[in-house]
Amino acid sequence: MDLVKNWWYTSSKKEKTVQVLVVLLVFTYSAYINNASISIAAGLAAAYILYDCYQKKSFSGFRMARENWLGLAVFLGSVLLASLLLGDKPSIHMAFKYVYWALPFLLVAYLGKLADIRYAVAVGGLLSIAVTSVNVAYLHYLLLHGHKLVGPGGPVVGGRLGAFLSNPNHYSVLLICTLPLLLCFYMDKKLRSNPLASTFSITVTILGLWSLWKTGSRGAMIGLFAGGLSAFALFCFFQKQGKLFRNGLTVGAAIVAVVLLAGIQGGEIRKYSDAARLRQLKSCYAMWQDHKLLGVGLENWQKEYAAHYVLKDEIRQEVLQRYFGGKKAATKQEADRIAAWQNAAIKHESAYPTPHNVFAWFFSTTGALGGIGYLLFVVYYCKLLCSRIKDNSKEWILYVGIWALLAITIHGLVDVGITNKEAARLIFLVLGIVLDLRYIEKEETLL
Repeated sequence: MDLVKNWWYTSSKKEKTVQVLVVLLVFTYSAYINNASISIAAGLAAAYILYDCYQKKSFSGFRMARENWLGLAVFLGSVLLASLLLGDKPSIHMAFKYVYWALPFLLVAYLGKLADIRYAVAVGGLLSIAVTSVNVAYLHYLLLHGHKLVGPGGPVVGGRLGAFLSNPNHYSVLLICTLPLLLCFYMDKKLRSNPLASTFSITVTILGLWSLWKTGSRGAMIGLFAGGLSAFALFCFFQKQGKLFRNGLTVGAAIVAVVLLAGIQGGEIRKYSDAARLRQLKSCYAMWQDHKLLGVGLENWQKEYAAHYVLKDEIRQEVLQRYFGGKKAATKQEADRIAAWQNAAIKHESAYPTPHNVFAWFFSTTGALGGIGYLLFVVYYCKLLCSRIKDNSKEWILYVGIWALLAITIHGLVDVGITNKEAARLIFLVLGIVLDLRYIEKEETLL
């Protein structure tokens, strides 16, 4: 295969080592089979980087343009500073976890200076989607044959499927950060010219999209579609391809219609979720109003929410309306039954560990300081990536960055987003891949 020959067999021994490490990093962080695999891959990469620094007797490989890390530093710094000023030890510990989750950014940014890692990134993504999709297909097979697979927190929740250790919501976040790799990789003309490689890539992409549909995550599907539409619009704008954009909109509308006709997995188990998310936004706003500058602390949201901010009257009214037709109890027995349902709903909603909105999370837990820091993080990297795309509008891997960032941000408006450990590590990895690729400036684009 010319594709493999050009990428692998012409590489030096050092470049091959770097590419293997990048494949392992992308695969383990995006598949999340277990924490051990991630630790091993990150440990191997870190050991090789330290060895390289020792060989060169310099840490200069960690240097990068300030604009590449500035947004990340502002975000992590604001969250950490808010926690330190608040003086809450558990919240400080949690803030340092966010800093630790950013480690993949440094690892892959360093490795990206040692070799052209674009194909290694794509291979890692392809392997990840292939392996996790096969696992989803296996779980689907078991359900079809009457096996009772249940959660909570596991890969099967109410008919919605995840993969390995990830529940459906968490797995969907990994997918929307990884699928852009596969979808944008097909822009590479060397891939398109190789029938075997392109067929494999398309097959795995279809499996990944099917797996995303099986997660039943509406937010993830909307995030992937909206992020992809935005990346596609950027490509068409800078390439002056108005007709292509119109055709793309038609295809996109057809895809949306097919998904809507097919239905979304797990619709019956989300009777409370949408209304609860709106209530959580109100509660977070009230929480922020009471703790405007520093918030309540990263480890205190659930405790504060349950104690002071659950909208109990609204929950009682919803239960009465939804399950009892809005009618008041005619007897004491009926009143006791209604009260039991209402109390159960209040207890269930009080146990939510986080709000289903990342912006609400950071504003309520780290106040204006951390909330604005996260807002600047998103806006800054969107602007920076748009600028990079303008200068290299045919470079496929740059579109991966803007697509994944927008997808996870949009998903975070209705779910965990970057506050999830697996999602944070993966999006930081993706940003590290796309922001400091020196070879883009040295070589002609692959398109």
